[in-house]
Amino acid sequence: MENKCTLCQVNPATKTNSHIIPSFLVAMVASYDGSYARGKEIMFTIDSYKTRVYTGSIPSTEYERIFNYPELTEERIEQELSQNSVADDYIFCPTCEKDFATYLEGPYAEFSKMGKKIDASIPLLFWISVIWRMSVAGTFGFKLKSHQEEYLQYCINQYFKLKKEKQDVSSYLSKIGLGYKLLYCKDYSKNNGSMIFARYDEQTDSLSLFIGDYCICMLFDARADMSSYSFFTLEAQFVDCVINNGILQECHMNISSAEMDLAMSSFIEKVKKLKIYGEFKVLDKLWEISGRWGIMPLRMKFCFLNLLYDDNVKIGERHTAKRYLEIFKYLVENIIVWY
Repeated sequence: MENKCTLCQVNPATKTNSHIIPSFLVAMVASYDGSYARGKEIMFTIDSYKTRVYTGSIPSTEYERIFNYPELTEERIEQELSQNSVADDYIFCPTCEKDFATYLEGPYAEFSKMGKKIDASIPLLFWISVIWRMSVAGTFGFKLKSHQEEYLQYCINQYFKLKKEKQDVSSYLSKIGLGYKLLYCKDYSKNNGSMIFARYDEQTDSLSLFIGDYCICMLFDARADMSSYSFFTLEAQFVDCVINNGILQECHMNISSAEMDLAMSSFIEKVKKLKIYGEFKVLDKLWEISGRWGIMPLRMKFCFLNLLYDDNVKIGERHTAKRYLEIFKYLVENIIVWY
């Protein structure tokens, strides 16, 4: 049986390669040459237990920089590197996919990249659609509550309906009760490492998101008290930032590269502990399936991670299954290295 479209819940979800995150944002985050151009992405998707690599149409020089190029097989390129981690198949119908592009993504991309004037309602629904798609995909480290997902889905469907009927949307937007704050660090991704990361905060009923040059705080209750809000050193900036509600033109607060650097450093300090914990779980599982009792010795774990994150190993080769097995075999056969 065919799945129904995740948005309209009516048409069959036959569309393939649907971008969960719009391609112009992905290109901002991951273009290897800072061009913000599609097809030039190199993206590492990192969770607690694994790291996946996605590459667009990059030149051989980039493959040589990141991978052991002579050993890079067509099979690995096809089965691993070509699998877009921010796109999915069979979740939307062609009509809804087109609506995303026509009413939200296309106009907002022109507004973001070229400063083209657009309807004030578009930015709010654009960011609602990005957050909703990330949540329903379930692969971006957060999941909204079911009633929140349903409400965002309803807002998007109603907006598309009104636009197609050429009705005024301002009165509708004034009733939905959602708003967002936007921080912007111009060209940050061109000169620094960039990322996509989202976190839901129960206390303020908000979803905060790093995505390239942007930091967004979506408020599910635009009247929420933000005195307890926290997001990687950017609290004061977000508190002072105006709320966009789709009625007036989008406003953002410009932040400096130094402010963004501080936020990135704070984020890294927080998540590297989670990554180490995840790596330890993987190593314990490796120890278990090798037929050994208990868990991997702590000394062996730390030695394993030192070898795994060796700077002399190209970044695209560090987290392959082959490399985990090679390090494990080496440490088992050379106990003196870690004991």
